[in-house]
Amino acid sequence: MEKVTSDICGLILLITYDKFKYIITFLDTKTRFLEIKLLRTKDEADTAFIEYKNKNENNINNKRIHIFATNNSTKYINDKFKNYLLNHNITHQLALVSRSSNGTVRLALRGSCIARFLN
Repeated sequence: MEKVTSDICGLILLITYDKFKYIITFLDTKTRFLEIKLLRTKDEADTAFIEYKNKNENNINNKRIHIFATNNSTKYINDKFKNYLLNHNITHQLALVSRSSNGTVRLALRGSCIARFLN
């Protein structure tokens, strides 16, 4: 779990339970394990990352996130979040998300949305 890439998609056009409007994705680039979470606002992105980090770093192998890669968007950027990453020795890469990993996130997102409507 060396590097995690993330993206926020939205506005969701369909009405969701509890009025969720955005989707945030977290992709472990080594294992290609993708986690998706619903958000009500983009402001919840930093909290979603902290929850993801706490859940996924709770492991016996002591694996930690060292790089958090996002596109060069203001969705994730605020002083509180920057300080959190600094305090936890996590490098925030901006605009360096590789096409393949970001493409995987977007492809998986489309696939999960399609599968949801087929069920």
